[in-house]
Amino acid sequence: LYNSDQSRTLAQSNNPDNADETISLNLKAGIYYARVNAGSNVSSTYQLEASAVSLGPVPVDNAGETIEDARDLGSLNAAAASVNDFLGNFNGLSQDPSDYYRFELTESSTINFTLSELNDTAAFTLYNSDRSRAIAQSKGSGSEDKTLTTDLQAGTYYILVNGGGNGTTYQ
Repeated sequence: LYNSDQSRTLAQSNNPDNADETISLNLKAGIYYARVNAGSNVSSTYQLEASAVSLGPVPVDNAGETIEDARDLGSLNAAAASVNDFLGNFNGLSQDPSDYYRFELTESSTINFTLSELNDTAAFTLYNSDRSRAIAQSKGSGSEDKTLTTDLQAGTYYILVNGGGNGTTYQ
């Protein structure tokens, strides 16, 4: 099996002689080529079957990968700011190990964070305005919802969401 310009072999048969072969790969949308060839001085009939099961679209990364590129949630107030994103490994096609968010408080406030709708392990850490130290971390384990409630002074803060292992969506 070759990539779209046939410059790279993605998979090949490892079975000797006339043993059946199955190749199963997760591939991004695109054009691929299969080549069937016989060894020297050999002729044979064969049957080639090909099928595809959609994995869905590769998730778009809506958050920053580094603290410098953190997605800005703006100034937090009583109305909840909510985001949906993906974290981790998407079927070997995309890696997103961490997401950063930035928010501001215009006055001292009690903040409530919830990381929910997980289908794999994820957690979050709250950082101070100059990003030099972690203030708090989410509570909970595995794919259960993670929460954090804490009092903060006015200023700029950062949240790191990480984990995801085999991949998880979150809100």
